[in-house]
Amino acid sequence: MIKNIGSLFTAPLSIDPVYFVENWRTIDGEPFRITNNGRDYLVDFYRSLCISALKDKKPVVVVKGRQVEATEAALNVALYFLCNYKFFNVLHAFPTETQVSRFSKERLQGAIRFSKPLVPGDPGQIEQCLADHRNASNTVSTVEFRNHNFYYMYSAWAEADSLRGISVDALMRDEFQDWSPSAIANTEASTSQSKYAVEFSFGTPKSANSPFEDIWKNSDQRYFHSRCVSCSKLFQITMDNFLYHDIVKCTQCGKEQTKTDANRGGAWVPTKSVGKEGRVGYHISQLIHPAIPRERITRQQDEWSDSKFKNEVLGEFFTGGTLPLNPADVKARCCEPYRLLDFPGIVSAPRETFIGIDWGSRSENKDTGAYTVATILEKVGEKYQLVRAEKLMQNEYVARVARIRELITLYNCIAGVADIGFGQVECQMLQAEYGPMIKSAYYAPNAKEKMSYNEKNWMLTIDRNAWIEELIDIINRGQLVIPFRRPAEIEWLVDHMCNTEIRVAHRTGNVFKSYEKVNAAEPNDGLHSLNYAYIASVVHLGHNVLGRSPMTSKLQGAVKGGVLLGNFNGKPWSPPRGGVQQITRSDYGRRG
Repeated sequence: MIKNIGSLFTAPLSIDPVYFVENWRTIDGEPFRITNNGRDYLVDFYRSLCISALKDKKPVVVVKGRQVEATEAALNVALYFLCNYKFFNVLHAFPTETQVSRFSKERLQGAIRFSKPLVPGDPGQIEQCLADHRNASNTVSTVEFRNHNFYYMYSAWAEADSLRGISVDALMRDEFQDWSPSAIANTEASTSQSKYAVEFSFGTPKSANSPFEDIWKNSDQRYFHSRCVSCSKLFQITMDNFLYHDIVKCTQCGKEQTKTDANRGGAWVPTKSVGKEGRVGYHISQLIHPAIPRERITRQQDEWSDSKFKNEVLGEFFTGGTLPLNPADVKARCCEPYRLLDFPGIVSAPRETFIGIDWGSRSENKDTGAYTVATILEKVGEKYQLVRAEKLMQNEYVARVARIRELITLYNCIAGVADIGFGQVECQMLQAEYGPMIKSAYYAPNAKEKMSYNEKNWMLTIDRNAWIEELIDIINRGQLVIPFRRPAEIEWLVDHMCNTEIRVAHRTGNVFKSYEKVNAAEPNDGLHSLNYAYIASVVHLGHNVLGRSPMTSKLQGAVKGGVLLGNFNGKPWSPPRGGVQQITRSDYGRRG
């Protein structure tokens, strides 16, 4: 048992990780507890990762719902080894740099700063395990501990090329559902030279038939069974016997009891035999978590899509095929073939580009709400090339419009489409300067046509789902080129694009399909900005890269007549005499 720092490195295998967590970590100023509080299913889980894994050398995979403390468990396991072993290196990898930065600054630094001191008033025990800061150069991605131990936190973006050749003793692969097959393969050998070789991969599942599901199928697939306080038999908590609040019913004898009581004597039960070469697998759903009541589960089931509920609550792979885009496929088809291609700093004639703008309220001073995103496309042969994708974080709408003007000039944009829903003033300011070259767009929920155009106020009415479906088809065909020389600069856009699912509704005997967010709390503004840029190109050219014209005959005639190109009566539009009128939020009104 751990008594003091001086005895840390005597007999590692005799150190209980549960004791370590409960006596060294704190949460919100209170001791970190995982026993006798309904979270007892974590006891064997921690011991498997910290003790059994060393003996059996079997990698561990966890399929889980959201908010079930898996990332916290990975952090605790990493700290356990770093504080109790010598010459031990940990690699904790995430799909994106943003996730790395957030974890390092919020989770790791908090765990170190607020660790429990051995003597009141002294630094925390974990903090005392850090290397001497005079000789260590810690960064967001690397923290050095005593005894030549290092905690590496890196991104596994794209193929995880940056992780090739890194030799560590423990590999933590976080948010595993978003890892590409190449990234998985490129990190498999990270622990091959270690005598410890601890491997822990975990994530919230998405679609079936993914690399994550394949690895899960190669595990012994353990599920937690609670133990009845009355008959002492094991039973699983499901949607059927999770009654109300935190009350569950034993499926053997019918006894009603709290999850806290039932989980206290529970056990992990393997459901497959995989032999020596297989993995240890744990499934953790929100149903077993003691702090999540039945009422919350029911509300999520009512409000969320079937796929999101199964993924994030039940921790199940969804087989409905409703995710039209996933990060691995987008990277493989649209990014990785263009690893030598970089974004241009300027585009000059005769090259021509198209801009799409999705307005939002998020800014430097406001970290919630939708982003304002500007995306610029260029049609190159039979493909669309992404020229620029930018999140505009200026606080004032005037500054955002000024930045759009700069982008139009820098990249020789000849046509654009901008969302009018959150940008009526911004659209009018741009149209006052550029005329119908910049068209406002309204997503109509029940549009009778794929697109219609009002010449008086230069506004397109768009069937949102039809256009997004067409754009997704182009992406899945690999006809979108995303320069990939600097992956970290574009990873956010791929995340926005893939936060989309298909929802199907049945009304009056008809089937209706819509494209909605998978996770309502996460943005997908980049997808809509890309969609507007795509629409701008089709409106200007009269067809898309597939050779299809998605417009009605009336709109095709408008293209030929110059109306949609910004020409009226055969003459190009020009600003009115006296210059451009300044429009403010106090006096705007829809033109026409």
